[in-house]
Amino acid sequence: MSDGSAAPYPLAQRRGAQVVAGALALAAGAIHVAVAPEHFMEAASFGAFMVAVGAFQISAGVLLLTRPTRALVRALTSGSLVVFAIYAVSRTTGLPLGPHPWKAEPIGPVDLLSKALELALLILLVVVIRPGRARRQSAA
Repeated sequence: MSDGSAAPYPLAQRRGAQVVAGALALAAGAIHVAVAPEHFMEAASFGAFMVAVGAFQISAGVLLLTRPTRALVRALTSGSLVVFAIYAVSRTTGLPLGPHPWKAEPIGPVDLLSKALELALLILLVVVIRPGRARRQSAA
């Protein structure tokens, strides 16, 4: 029995939140792609990670706008939490790998913008569009 994870996610009553969340994912993804070149100069793996995160966020943003599913909302929520955690470690204790292990990186304005976008996205995903909410409301 399927939980409908791949079925389109009914967001008709929250279309505004869906559009804003999609736009936030697209914007955060664009920032990650834009900063990839400077990360490639630091380490190829760092640059590749930025490209992968950016591609995921851009793809998820497009899908959120066009074919939202519960699985997509879960994946985007989980992925955003992982990106937040990696960022927090990189700016506090430093990552255990790369050219400067355990050396915290400085926080920059672009960092703050991308994290603000991702935080707003997480709030929308968890509070407004979270999977299961539609089921509870429709059962009432």
